[in-house]
Amino acid sequence: MSKLKRREVDVLFVDVLPFRHSTRTRKMALALASNDPSLSVAAFTLQRVGRVGISDVRERYEEAGVSVEQVPVPAPREGAGVAATAINLGYVYPVGLGRLAREVLTTDAPRLIIGSTSLTWLALLHHRRFGSRVVVNARERFAGIRTKGSLGTLVSRLEPLMTSVLAKPWVVVTSVCESHAREFREVGAREVVVIRNAPLLAFIPSHFAPTPNDKPFTVALVGSLYPGRGIEALIEAAGALKRQGLEVRVEITGRASAEYAQSLVTLAAAEDVTDLVRFLGPCTPDEVPDRYAAAHLGTALYEGVDSANDSLSNKIFECVASGRAVLAGNLSENVALVSRYKIGWTAEVTSVGLSHTLRELMEQNPDFDALGQHCLETAREILNWETEVQPLFTALER
Repeated sequence: MSKLKRREVDVLFVDVLPFRHSTRTRKMALALASNDPSLSVAAFTLQRVGRVGISDVRERYEEAGVSVEQVPVPAPREGAGVAATAINLGYVYPVGLGRLAREVLTTDAPRLIIGSTSLTWLALLHHRRFGSRVVVNARERFAGIRTKGSLGTLVSRLEPLMTSVLAKPWVVVTSVCESHAREFREVGAREVVVIRNAPLLAFIPSHFAPTPNDKPFTVALVGSLYPGRGIEALIEAAGALKRQGLEVRVEITGRASAEYAQSLVTLAAAEDVTDLVRFLGPCTPDEVPDRYAAAHLGTALYEGVDSANDSLSNKIFECVASGRAVLAGNLSENVALVSRYKIGWTAEVTSVGLSHTLRELMEQNPDFDALGQHCLETAREILNWETEVQPLFTALER
């Protein structure tokens, strides 16, 4: 390692997701660079990851004061089969992580922020080499991921072995909600701060977009598409409502594996709602507010399939910041947030639960424009990243 060229920065961010897709890491880096332009801020990530084709082939670029470097990775195999999982875990990700580790361990930085608990091992090596203060961004509940065939699941099962690192005085853990923070404290983490997944102020539109009056009642689902996001239940709910004589349009934006995307198209056909369910494909982060604004209501329908899903998804905050009320799954953290700020509704994420709630909304016909304006104002004043990230700045100064 001593023969490799050594670099120096003030703050180094590291994540497995490509920078523009690593929501929390990217927002932390941009906010820190904006808060103190005198700092040299760098971010190292992989170019591609995951079974749904998340990628960004750029190797180096600058974004708003952050120097981004993304290391190449062999193309992951799609699907959740044994062969795909074996190839990804045995070859694809070890190659990518090895290249990422090489860059990280030759970069001296007094403050290191890792975008996932899966990189705790790398943070430990960096601290031993450079004495860095480490921030561990815990995106999910402690040891909570249980999605079959997922790299995150493998890492999550190993998290109990990392508790000794989390208890070190040079480690700060950030969590997405208070219930997760309590669990990290219970396993020994000394310093834990809560930073909810709100968007940057720059994401929030400057003007409210009125709800569309030229199409039927429309709900939007935006983000990566995979089992557990309530997509099947939403499609089935549209089918159930159609059979009751009610028309609900569903607009789905996001990237999915070819196999999963086809299964959703097949389901829409089986429910006889191909005329109502539209698959719009992926969009850029800048286009997200427009995708929500094209609907009357946004959704964040994570199912309770594993405890990691109850983590206040950024989809709730992005929807609200786009000026639309949200229909969220009735997981405990969602219920508390939606109720406290009066930003929408929660429902059981089943075809029956969603069809019942959507039917009620159509019958009640609430003032979606007034509620949307309230959501936009709440995001500008309270539910934004610049407000949420202040505890991190304080922790980094210690």
